Amino acid sequence: MKKDLLLLILPVILFAGCRKQTTEQQQLGPLYSIPDNIQQWTIYNQGSYWIYLNEKTQETDSVSVKHGPYYHKDLCYNCPVREYRWYYLRSSFLFKIDIHGGPDGNATAYIVPNISSIVPALTEKSLDDPAHADTTIGYYYAYSVVERLDSLILNGNTIHDVLHTRLTYKQDCYSDCVKTWDYYWVKNLGLVKITKTYANRDSTWSLVRFHPVQ
Repeated sequence: MKKDLLLLILPVILFAGCRKQTTEQQQLGPLYSIPDNIQQWTIYNQGSYWIYLNEKTQETDSVSVKHGPYYHKDLCYNCPVREYRWYYLRSSFLFKIDIHGGPDGNATAYIVPNISSIVPALTEKSLDDPAHADTTIGYYYAYSVVERLDSLILNGNTIHDVLHTRLTYKQDCYSDCVKTWDYYWVKNLGLVKITKTYANRDSTWSLVRFHPVQ
């Protein structure tokens, strides 16, 4: 009797399990991985930290890895789900850094300077083909690769093979409302310097101490 009852219940359990899995897949949608080349620049494990110095005020601030991978369904209007690692920054100059995967590669590291905005700061194309890196972002933003530097001296540390990218924001206004963010990236180290320029004023944070774990 028990055996017969088990045979009756088992197909129902299997059907429910398959249905649940299908439903979850439909809810998640496609999950895009983050290619190895951009992971080496942007993906770090918990225990990683970076300490930055404000070059004008001499204030220091810290950045650490919060968690990853993380799955999100609301990255932008009509976006599919993407896989990304989330850096959580306990800082006064940035909110967080998100690294998103994308279809056909096209992974991007986004800087989130505050809760209401998210801007590209490093793209996979910048690493593979800097001459043709994405330049048209929309919403008045333009992203570009500025230069590659053999070395950069920051607070007594000589850092080699630096990639300098820039994001420019310009509304229909005079030149004093143009904002630019300059980012300096290093493979296996991460973001080493960031400069924000607005209305002829600038603020620069540069790396003092670091402990990246990959």
